[in-house]
Amino acid sequence: MFQKSKIKRKNKVYLSYKYRMYPTPRQKKILYETIETCRRVYNDALLDRRENWEKVKHQEKEVRQTISYVDQVKGIIDKRKTNWWLQRVEAQVLNDVLNRVRKAYEKFISSLINNVPHGLPNLKKKGDYKSFTYPSMKKGRFGKVSNNKVFLSRRIGEVKIRYHRELPDNCKVKTLTVVKKLNEWYLIYKVELLKPDERSDLKICVGLDFGLTSLVTLSNGQHISNPAFIIQAYHKLKKTITRYQRKEKDLKNRRKATLEFLKVKQKVQHQRDDYRHKVTRAIINACDVVFYEGLHFFNLGKNTHMNIHISDAGWGTIARMLEYKARLEGKMVFSVPPQNSSQLCSFCDTKIPKTVEVKIHKCYVCGLEMDRDENASRTTVTY
Repeated sequence: MFQKSKIKRKNKVYLSYKYRMYPTPRQKKILYETIETCRRVYNDALLDRRENWEKVKHQEKEVRQTISYVDQVKGIIDKRKTNWWLQRVEAQVLNDVLNRVRKAYEKFISSLINNVPHGLPNLKKKGDYKSFTYPSMKKGRFGKVSNNKVFLSRRIGEVKIRYHRELPDNCKVKTLTVVKKLNEWYLIYKVELLKPDERSDLKICVGLDFGLTSLVTLSNGQHISNPAFIIQAYHKLKKTITRYQRKEKDLKNRRKATLEFLKVKQKVQHQRDDYRHKVTRAIINACDVVFYEGLHFFNLGKNTHMNIHISDAGWGTIARMLEYKARLEGKMVFSVPPQNSSQLCSFCDTKIPKTVEVKIHKCYVCGLEMDRDENASRTTVTY
């Protein structure tokens, strides 16, 4: 049974569709109340798990009796009967909160098993809890969009959204999540799609090399520029940080300065996401098979001299976008080992050592001379 369900899951693709929401002041108040209620339930459930863990952590695993997700769901059902503030929120939303606690604790337990302890899950302070999820779609009007409005619940009613693109016709909506980012509200549909069969007419093959001067270099000689959005916004960020530092603590003006700084950061993130989506979509539309360097992106970000530029480039995000977009089109994306990709000659496989400062690849064996990034991208194809 498990193997069948695993195979069934492999044939499916899960995507998220995000829409901007424009709730009225009354609806905003209800959304804030819902998030605050979820935060309190999360913290209460987490404290129950902590207390239980302190009692049983020294016991043998076979006799250890821990609090389960089912136990906490039964407890929240009993509490809802007598607590009016819990009755304001749908039961399935509260169940999802308890599911988040379960996942956090399972991650903690697995870290102990793997001898990589990272501490107990943290309690959520006010402002740290920023979303709530409807884990299953109800029948009727719930989640349906009509005239750029979506119905969430009787209490919230219909909320205006910017429905800038349709959901796929053959998709199945799995969850619906309301997210707050700064002063903006978003609605995220998680949908399930059948994975298309791999196409048999795959002809155009291309290799990619990630960089900072050129964000992506293709083996066909095309260079995709790196806008370096964080550098463009550097002066704005510096200005907002200076304003923040000049304000006195615990004053309204300091909170305003914080919000201004976060808005600039959010704009940079939106610019990055938009550009990465456009770049990856163009590559997948033009190519059938893509090879890229399987760099250790997390370790690269630890470079203290280049971490800002590397995180701004977002090579790991680009790789993930390429992979899921290729799956949807029935195309293929492969990660190849990055060892010596910039040192080997793409024509004769001779190793030509060169430092980072050297931008031109010159092979003394076959005489090949070209841009080092283009040579590296060709090497990924011939690996």
